[in-house]
Amino acid sequence: MKHYIPRILCILLVMVMVSSIGVGFTYSKYVVDDRADDTARITKFGVTTGVRAGAFSETYTSPDGTVTTVDSLDTDKVLAPGTSGTFSGINVQGTPEVTVRITTTADMELTGWTTTGSDYYCPIIVTVNGTEYYGMDYASMDAFEADIEAAITTVNAEYDAGTNLANIPGLNGNYSWRWPFKGTDGKQTTENDTLLGDRAAAGNAGTFSLTVTAKVEQID
Repeated sequence: MKHYIPRILCILLVMVMVSSIGVGFTYSKYVVDDRADDTARITKFGVTTGVRAGAFSETYTSPDGTVTTVDSLDTDKVLAPGTSGTFSGINVQGTPEVTVRITTTADMELTGWTTTGSDYYCPIIVTVNGTEYYGMDYASMDAFEADIEAAITTVNAEYDAGTNLANIPGLNGNYSWRWPFKGTDGKQTTENDTLLGDRAAAGNAGTFSLTVTAKVEQID
């Protein structure tokens, strides 16, 4: 028995050495790998459109602002010889990261600007982006309205992504109106101005309204 023990120990030692050699090696193999990562954010729109009213008032003051010269008897906004006002115009800002279409529209409406003989008479001057349009240079209310609407409705186009909308020609502007206190060209007369006021007192007041819209929309 004593003779077998050394042999058994030798055999065990050899087996341990063989196992150690086997563990120390890495078997080769085919390996292929791939990976793709995508991350995106929402495109920036950030467009603001501002079109505000405020061109007409219930009261008007003297040029130096010290005396109220026109005062409506009710809550109606009014206009009279010597008064004026400014529309806020269109104010579009932003640099969207998408292609957009911008559309501006204007609707001007005059009613009751006639004398007793139903002849057209409108001594109002409307200024659009520095250009004056004088109502007495037209033969009818429709013609006067059409020119003002065309002057304001100048933008109807598509713009590429990344366009600074504030820099688009003709988009942002101001409009104003005035009724001269006294005419100097012979077209505006005290008599006809008075006729308009008398018609208003009789319940047939002429009106002047202007509606302006600005629309910015993404397109495919």
